[in-house]
This record gives sequence, C-alpha cells and structure tokens, in this order.
Amino acid sequence: MKIRQIFWWYLLLNKRLLKKYTFILILCMVPLLVLGMRQTARQESGMLKIALCEEASDELSARVIQNLIEDKGVLQFLTCKTKEEAYEAVKNGSVDAAWIFPGNMGEKVDEFAAQHSFENSVITIVEREDNVALQLAREKLCGVLYPYISYAIYDNYIRVKLIQGKQVTDEELRADYEETRVEGSLFQRTYVNSEEAGENEEEENYLLLPLRGLLSLWLILCGMAASLYFIQDKETGVFSWVPIRKEIWLTYGYYFVVIGDAALVMLLALKLSGIFTTFWNEAPLLLLLTLASILFCNLIRMLCRKMQRLAVCIPPVILVMLVLCPVFLNVRVLRPVKYLLPPFYYLNALHNVTFVCQMVIYIIVLFGIEYLLHRLIIRGSLGK
Repeated sequence: MKIRQIFWWYLLLNKRLLKKYTFILILCMVPLLVLGMRQTARQESGMLKIALCEEASDELSARVIQNLIEDKGVLQFLTCKTKEEAYEAVKNGSVDAAWIFPGNMGEKVDEFAAQHSFENSVITIVEREDNVALQLAREKLCGVLYPYISYAIYDNYIRVKLIQGKQVTDEELRADYEETRVEGSLFQRTYVNSEEAGENEEEENYLLLPLRGLLSLWLILCGMAASLYFIQDKETGVFSWVPIRKEIWLTYGYYFVVIGDAALVMLLALKLSGIFTTFWNEAPLLLLLTLASILFCNLIRMLCRKMQRLAVCIPPVILVMLVLCPVFLNVRVLRPVKYLLPPFYYLNALHNVTFVCQMVIYIIVLFGIEYLLHRLIIRGSLGK
C-alpha cells in the first residue's frame, strides 16, 4: 500500500509541476539547444577561413586542393578563380589567409627538394597578420604537402648522392619508396583508466563537443528551480502535514521528480545530438549525476534558506561550474573547488572510471552532511 501511495504521489506531483510554465520553459530549453547546435554543426564552419587558388591549371595543385577541401576539420576552405580575387579576399577580411598554388607545382617541389630556400618555396601564402591559429593552419598545409615533398627529397637523394649517375627507373624508385610507407595514423588516442580508444569522437563536429557539459549545467539549473519551487511550497504550507523528522525524505522525493524528468530529457537529447556513446555507459552516469545534483541543490537550499538568497546564488554557481568544469576548457586552477561540483565528476567519469568511484564517495559525503544538518534543524525546532 505504501509503494502505491508513493507512486500516486509521484504522478500527482509530476502533474502539478507540468502546470508550471517556468518548468515547461526550462524543459523546452534542451531540444532548442540541441536543434540549434545540430543545425549550426551542419553548416560550413571553421576556426579559420582560407582561400585556395591555382595560378594555372596543374594536376598536382588540383589534387592537393581537393585533399584540403575534402578533409573535415576546424579549417574552412573555399576556392578562388584568380590570384587577384584571393588577394582581395584577404584584404577585405572575408578570409583569414590565401594559399596560392603554382601552375608548375611538380617542378617547384623538385626544386625545393634539391635546395631548401626561400627562392624555391612551393606555396605562396598571403595573410594580413600572423597568429597562433594561422601557424597551426600552415602545419596542416605541410601535412598535406608532405607525401609529395618527401618523395621528391628521397628521389633527389638517391639519384644525386647514392647512385651518382647510374640509371634507375621512376617505377623502381617508387616501388622501393612504397615499401616503407606507413598506412593509417601514427598515433592512437585513448583515455586514462578507460578501454575505449575514442576513434569515433574524432569524427564529431567540434561545435557539438561542449554540448554534454552544457546539458549537465542545465540539469543543475533544473535542480535550482526545484529548490525555489520547494521553498515556495513549504512557505505556503503545502507540506505542513509531513512530520519534521520525515521532511528530508520528502525533500529528496520532490527533487527526484524534477531532476528525474530533466534527466530523461537530457538522455533523449544526448541520443538526438549524436554524441551518445552506449546506453549502459550513459544511463548509470546520468543516474549518478541525478543523485549528485539532488544532494548538491538541496545543500545549497539548506544553506540559503530564503528564496531571495537562493535566487541570488544561482547565477554565480552556474558561472563557476561553466568556468571550472571541463565544458569548453579544462582549466587547472582552483582544483579543490572543482571537487565540490557534480558536473566535474560526470564529465570526467565518461572516459575515466576513477571518477565514477569518486562520484559515489561524493554522493555519500553530501548525504552525510545533509543528514547531520537535518538533525541539527530538528533539535533546534524541538528546543524552541
């Protein structure tokens, strides 16, 4: 009978919350956020916009340009028909740089292989200014040119310094060169204390990477809204029938209704966004985040007590989480403060099982603190 009462209480409280337009508005934030970021990710985007141009028709230049355009990454490439058009695009700021490929690129590569000098440079690069991002972009260009330049250096070294005038065919040199060619990537990215290699994540659009962190902050925001709702209901006497000794369990149940609904929406959002891993990985972590968020938001409510104080605390708390948790960047300052924030554990636990254990300890410690505070409140009330 008691389980049935809890079930009906859960349904009725859910129905009551769904009548609050603010709660509906908070829940609608997630699909709007996911759809907006997915739509943005589908569009042409990049940290830098670079114009590519051929001075004259050349097979090797066309091949390199095609490789750059087809490669998915944080650089956005567009083509210009003439060198003058590329210069003008850099001048008016519509692109960050222009890479101009020569019409006789094969000859340029051979000359560079024979003698490395500024006069024998292969590509003409036009920039308004030099910065770290453009330097990294040039590293990308070097990577694309490397197979052609390395073979030219190899060819020049064999013919000039080793065989010294002896006859050897291009087919023989190419066959020997291909024998030592490395297929695939030289590096494999993996995570500490995790068996997954993270190969799929490299295909993700970089604009979607902060989405998981933003959703975890949104879950905390739902918990803060639950705190405001609970204080309001308590002040109006909605829970006056509950004995003070049992109020802590009512509080957790109240939070679970709000944050539980939000967690289900978050799980669906992760699935729709394309950053979902597996259900057996996502669901347990999200359950731990839900429990940690319940305890964290309830502790903030117990410390603030008044609705006005809590409302003032919400923006700085969310801002601190945004800065210290690895949502956009993983900063290395104020590490003790990080361990007080539920999203810090959740975002790290995705690829590091050590943080799962730490998250369980965090939940137990928070519950112990809140239970002690609740006992002190009971003693204070009885003393009066």
